[in-house]
Amino acid sequence: MNRIRKRDLLSVLFRSFYIQSSWNFERMLGLGLCFCLIPIAKRLCTTDEEMEEFLKRHLDFFNAHPYMASFALGSLTRLEEQSILNKWKDKRPILVFKERMMSPLGALGDAFFWNSVKPLAAVIGVILSLYLGIVGVITFLVLYNVPHLYYRVMGIYLGYKKGFDIIHDLSIRGTQKYFKKLSYLIAGITGVLLVAFGDHIFHSNYGNKGLIFFLVMSAVSIPVTFKRRITIEFMILITLIISITIGLLVQSG
Repeated sequence: MNRIRKRDLLSVLFRSFYIQSSWNFERMLGLGLCFCLIPIAKRLCTTDEEMEEFLKRHLDFFNAHPYMASFALGSLTRLEEQSILNKWKDKRPILVFKERMMSPLGALGDAFFWNSVKPLAAVIGVILSLYLGIVGVITFLVLYNVPHLYYRVMGIYLGYKKGFDIIHDLSIRGTQKYFKKLSYLIAGITGVLLVAFGDHIFHSNYGNKGLIFFLVMSAVSIPVTFKRRITIEFMILITLIISITIGLLVQSG
């Protein structure tokens, strides 16, 4: 019979929004992770000694993407519950599991949120702001926070459901194909939005000649991004600088 209730998982979820509030160079997210698991400790531990051991286990070093850390929180909740129900004499597997979760959670979170969702949402938000004002800002917040909140919630509940097995779902090999497809999609959408941005800027300020150069640079930027592994943000910046410079020179000439 499970000891963890849905409201316990909900408490962990709410606390996960503060997992970075005690970030430090020594333990990174370690203290924040322990803070998130306190409701679980109160639910599972029946003596002061058990509570002390629980907190010590989760006060050591832990580092991962803050949004994806929810997967670790859910899984650790499951493992701690199993250790009580099955009377594990050795809690070392919990610590080993936590250590092995750090790398995939950090890599997946950085690749998905920092390199994909954030730049895409920002580009769409900026373009829409030029034409629709505040709608662009709202769109950015929605596009960014929908996947953010989804992974926070799903991480807690899926991690609790699968326990040790969550590692298979988060393996780099298993998710790499999805990120590759996502990168192509983002590059394509970014190219279209760059053209829209160029049309707005150059038609209003620099004329059609600047727009032509901008379109050429936008077309070149996509394959260069893939071949050289340059970030989309950097290519957008270079494209804008070169295109505006050429547009100004041609216009002044």
